[in-house]
Amino acid sequence: MSSTLASPLQQRHANPSAKNDFFLPSEISDLDSFEESREINSAPLSPCDTNLFFGFFFDGTGNNYEDSLNQNDHSHSNVARLYSAYPGLSVPGILPPQTDWQTNLADYDNFFRIYIPGVGTRFTQLGDTGEGFWDETLGGGTARWGQVRILWALAQAINAVSRYFLKQSLIDHEMVRRASSSGEMNAQALNSDPFARPTRATAVDQVNQRIPRTLVQWLRTLHTAIAPHMTGPEGAQPQNKDPSIVKRIYLSAFGFSRGATEARAFANWLVKLCEIDAELTGRDSAGLTLAGFPVTFDYLGLFDTVASVGIANLIPIADGHAAWGDAETSLAIPANVSRCLHLVSAHENRRSFPLDSIYNDRSKPGNGEEIVFPGVHSDIGGGYRPGSQGKGTDNIGRDMLSKIPLAVMYKDARLSGVPFKLELALPDDQDAFKISTRTITDFNAYLDTCHLKSGDTGTLMREHWRKGIEWRLNNHRQGGVFTLKSYQRAPQYQQNNLASSYNQFREELERFETWQSLKRAGFFGRAALFIKDYLVMGPGWIVNQIEKAPSLLDPSVVDDWERIEEFSDELGTPPAAVETMMDEYVHDSIAGFLIKWLTRDEVITYLDSLVARKNIIDNSRFWESRRGIYLSDEERSYAEYYERTGRIPEMSELGGRENYILGGGYLRFRRVYAGADDQILALLAPDSHREDSRLALIRSTENELKAS
Repeated sequence: MSSTLASPLQQRHANPSAKNDFFLPSEISDLDSFEESREINSAPLSPCDTNLFFGFFFDGTGNNYEDSLNQNDHSHSNVARLYSAYPGLSVPGILPPQTDWQTNLADYDNFFRIYIPGVGTRFTQLGDTGEGFWDETLGGGTARWGQVRILWALAQAINAVSRYFLKQSLIDHEMVRRASSSGEMNAQALNSDPFARPTRATAVDQVNQRIPRTLVQWLRTLHTAIAPHMTGPEGAQPQNKDPSIVKRIYLSAFGFSRGATEARAFANWLVKLCEIDAELTGRDSAGLTLAGFPVTFDYLGLFDTVASVGIANLIPIADGHAAWGDAETSLAIPANVSRCLHLVSAHENRRSFPLDSIYNDRSKPGNGEEIVFPGVHSDIGGGYRPGSQGKGTDNIGRDMLSKIPLAVMYKDARLSGVPFKLELALPDDQDAFKISTRTITDFNAYLDTCHLKSGDTGTLMREHWRKGIEWRLNNHRQGGVFTLKSYQRAPQYQQNNLASSYNQFREELERFETWQSLKRAGFFGRAALFIKDYLVMGPGWIVNQIEKAPSLLDPSVVDDWERIEEFSDELGTPPAAVETMMDEYVHDSIAGFLIKWLTRDEVITYLDSLVARKNIIDNSRFWESRRGIYLSDEERSYAEYYERTGRIPEMSELGGRENYILGGGYLRFRRVYAGADDQILALLAPDSHREDSRLALIRSTENELKAS
């Protein structure tokens, strides 16, 4: 199976809350069928039968539903918007009362909606203040507090069962905090057997078994508490049929950015939880169970997964798949999930925001679909304010690009059994889904310029990368960012930021053109030496070890510049639809470090990388260990300030974006991981002539270095 480009939208999709217009008659029939078979008990002989419905919503890095409400700026992420469309009971105290489901609440006492605030924002119930170095900085930069969020969500699955029968939770927030601090939720823990007899295990093994064994304890507590409500072997009636006899539990989960990473890890841990439950209740043959009730995991909806757990791949010693975020196991899509939909960004290219595709060794899971959408990271998952960077003019954001992936996810999830009820949500929540007719027209016009409609994700993304470069170079020739309509609409502080970022692009372009001139003139050695500083942006950064371990060196900047050099002579004036898309809709995520740190991820990761490099330089005993690692005086001052105070330097001091010297920049292609910590989709099948060229450049670099 291959990934696909987003499909054109019909104008009837402009208002998703208008159920009878948004869905086709045949789709309405499918929705009615889901509702009748799952939500409405029409069996006269079993009027007490019911099902439970759980929805989990993992918000993105720096995204917090309550913060957006307090700011009253319509900057909610798409995860928060989907949460508002899911009926039922919320977890008390997590969000303000105005976010509770309001319509016919008594009809949805068997529906439970669980919202998980994004890392880097406050989650006070778990001890995360969302402030300072340890919580805000490390939360946003390294996904600190991610594990406890996943474990808390698992606890809420157990609590939802007890809340339905007993009207109270069994596992409190402090129990979750203690359990999380006692162990790890890594791949080894996920694969461990909590029922195995104690052996002379290593200390590491013991730590990895603690959380699985905690899940066993929690489940036993649940079983004891609701024993009269549990069905017996062979489906025997429970002793207590009040409030109902539960027949099945239907689950779905959604996530954006690191919240998507959390959702993927949560899905695997939920499967483990349900397998443990099946063993405890003696129903191993029944598949997944919770309190003995069969579980159907209907849907996993993901917006642009970015792991970056630990230090992101912006520095040479990390790939961003530490702890609970390993790609091979924790982020794999479980076969138990009926359907997974992953909507990914076509235009994001920040190095600290690598994509974790649902591909695994060049194939997608049979239950998964990956769709590429125009836009950068938060154009897919939401979170920008209306009018940010001058994009859009509608005060509630109906002309924001992120509304289109939201509509696509909402429709697909609902047709897959997720019990959204947007038509019954509050008017403001319904308005948050609306799309202007012009936005749909401009979106479709852009898609018409695209030649590739399907293929692997990296290949699809490259066409949009090329379109973006062509547009940016054409804009540069015409006077730069200052000529853009969106720039002229942007607030002054954002104009300053966009102008600063444009100056960085000019410097990056000058370096590329110098390299290109050297290469075209036949000075390959000088070209290789010129680019060598960029060859340290991945694992295995010691250049002279390439012959011993060629897979360790990341020469992707050579690959990116080679590709641009190959098609640069073909670039000209882009179609009007591309110019409209890039100017009016697609945000500049590299320049997107905005006031109040609403999109602070790239700065936090940048500062983390400076501190990491500073520590390598300061603490390495041997020069060879720090070859290729350097800091300018300015960068060292940033690192020391950040390390000393835990605060981000003032914008005027920093610039707050990935610098091209660090391997970032506008002429780089986004790293795409494919089901393994070291498997990069964009490099799985390199063109042979380009591979030869890269190796030649590397060897030339080695010779130049040895001679110098």
